[in-house]
Amino acid sequence: MGSKQRAFFSRLSSTLVLWGIVAAAVYFSVPMLYLVLIEFLALVSVWEFFRIVDLPGKGSRGIVMVLVSGLYLALLFFAGYPEGPIPADKIMIIDGGFLSLLFIGSFLAEFRYTPQPGSSVARVTVTMFGFLWIPFLFGFVIKLLYLPGGSGLFTVLFLVVVTKFSDMGAYITGSLIGKHPFMQHISPKKTWEGIGGAMVFSLASGLGLVAILGGKLPLIDWKHGAILGILLGSAAVAGDLAESVVKRSWETKDSGHVLPGIGGTLDLIDSICFGAPVLYFYLRFLG
Repeated sequence: MGSKQRAFFSRLSSTLVLWGIVAAAVYFSVPMLYLVLIEFLALVSVWEFFRIVDLPGKGSRGIVMVLVSGLYLALLFFAGYPEGPIPADKIMIIDGGFLSLLFIGSFLAEFRYTPQPGSSVARVTVTMFGFLWIPFLFGFVIKLLYLPGGSGLFTVLFLVVVTKFSDMGAYITGSLIGKHPFMQHISPKKTWEGIGGAMVFSLASGLGLVAILGGKLPLIDWKHGAILGILLGSAAVAGDLAESVVKRSWETKDSGHVLPGIGGTLDLIDSICFGAPVLYFYLRFLG
């Protein structure tokens, strides 16, 4: 078996396991399991991010950020638990409070170092970037869970399916017929054919879910399903490219090795981090 075939079957095995976990979460519908799954994916991703960055003191800062991120997501979850939705004032307090205190705390942590050209500001910037990119954006999954109308779980399912089908379409189409490079300076393996496949798969999955779930997605009809299929597919591509920018900035190939054939958990949720806020604000203001 060639290397490409091994990589394909490793990726397929990991994908099947992940879809099994998603199916079990939807079937058993236990809210606390959602929190455990969200915390696991986000916190491992935060740790992977601080493993990638090349800055002094990244180990201790990574541990602190894992704890801060876990507290942020837990507070956000319990702000709406058990019935939701999360009141807008609570969202503002939690989001604004964590961003403000984290920014101040990041500077306070620098008081133990002798300032060096660029180093202190770089650590503060990377800390804020890591929080905004992973727990803050991924936290929109929790906000989607508590959307008015009690359809949050299936809305999150819509998000996961469409974004992951976009990833799948890009990988399959790019591997089979990809010839024309797309943003080669960021990700050498991306092709225009793969991007086209991502759009087709995400559009088809969006419309397919509307047909299958019907009344369980009261905020998403055929028109919104088609629009969101394209929007979330585009967000998934952008999220994947964003992680490529980060990895190339620190000359790292993979964020981790938790998922054979896929990489780390950050490789798994990068598309969701970009897609979750797109879906949330679309449904809040246009859906």
